[in-house]
Amino acid sequence: MSKYNSDPRGLYLKPTGNLVIKNLFGQTKVEQKVAGNYILPETARKIQSEVDNQYLFGIYKAELQISKYPGEPVETRTLTFVKFSPIVLILFAFVVLILFISLSYLKSFSKKKKK
Repeated sequence: MSKYNSDPRGLYLKPTGNLVIKNLFGQTKVEQKVAGNYILPETARKIQSEVDNQYLFGIYKAELQISKYPGEPVETRTLTFVKFSPIVLILFAFVVLILFISLSYLKSFSKKKKK
């Protein structure tokens, strides 16, 4: 029994690939498959992909490895971006607030002790 591939290979392209997001140290944080719709040759189409990770914070490099059709040569595109996560910013602000309160308490405690 053979499997017949019904994709219109000669007339259309179907971009497929992987999106990998790495941090400054080269560690992979997110990896996601990307598949576009069929498109005509010699045309351009934006393939948008959204990564839902609330804990990304800092400078990252997104690397897209995509081919025009499954089995075709792979092209690689990279993009560097900065991500600010609200959760990480809130935690950072909380830690700074706790440090400020504790330092002001220690200063007032040492002034009372000197009197």
